[in-house]
Amino acid sequence: ETGAIVVVPHTESRETDLLMMPGMDGIEIYNFHANFDPKIRHDFLGLDYYGNTIDSLAYWIDPYSNEEPDMAFLSFFELSPVYARKWNSLIASGKRVFGVGGSDSHENTIRSRAHDGERADSHRRMLRWMSNHYLVKEIDLEQIKSALKAGRGWMVFEGLGTPVGMDFQAQVGSEIIGVGDSRAFVPGSTTISIPLPTLHPDSPQSGARPDIAVRLKRVVPPDGDVIVAESLNAPVQFAVTQPGAYRAEISIKPIHLKRFLNYDREKAEREMPWIITNHLYIE
Repeated sequence: ETGAIVVVPHTESRETDLLMMPGMDGIEIYNFHANFDPKIRHDFLGLDYYGNTIDSLAYWIDPYSNEEPDMAFLSFFELSPVYARKWNSLIASGKRVFGVGGSDSHENTIRSRAHDGERADSHRRMLRWMSNHYLVKEIDLEQIKSALKAGRGWMVFEGLGTPVGMDFQAQVGSEIIGVGDSRAFVPGSTTISIPLPTLHPDSPQSGARPDIAVRLKRVVPPDGDVIVAESLNAPVQFAVTQPGAYRAEISIKPIHLKRFLNYDREKAEREMPWIITNHLYIE
């Protein structure tokens, strides 16, 4: 009644029945706190209590000032499949819930300062790791709420770099629709397009170019998904052959960050999630 948007945080620890309740507009499809908290990692993500989280101390407690403290998240960053399963189950049931990422930044955990002079858990540091991009014509509260509820946007792990040129759309017959929209399937005349995003020129980087993998997924009931098209360092154009809910998932091998990773440069050779969109609905 107040016009609020209802979003469920920490989806990894919520029963699916709760997420299915009427009135839910969106869910978290990732949360940094869950990755870092030993109990949540173990009980709900199936990971070791501490795993690689201890490695983050090498970035924050560095007497030689060789490490970049903002890169600490690479030590524990891991996208668990539990988020996709729960989101898929909601979408497959007919609920059009949008997905957002949560940084869970509270600046109340690690009081000590890293060698850059900031608290290890500063808002500035944590909030730059991940952001949610939504499509509006102007910065207006009602437009933002409308874009959120429709799912017209995507989550970006911006600690790996800020993307430019990102889009996700479909041509259905003679009409073009964007992420969050829906149209009836036109056999032989429905195509989904995902351009290849690139790094913003102001993103931290070296001379090396990252490898970027673009994947298009279709939700498969009851809680699965399947890759229907993919490319490496190239855009995707996919001729749709059946209706469904589709989303784009873009991964990056952050070779461009290698010079910031003296402690463990192998992380720059590991493919990591970069962008996850909301859904396009071909009915």
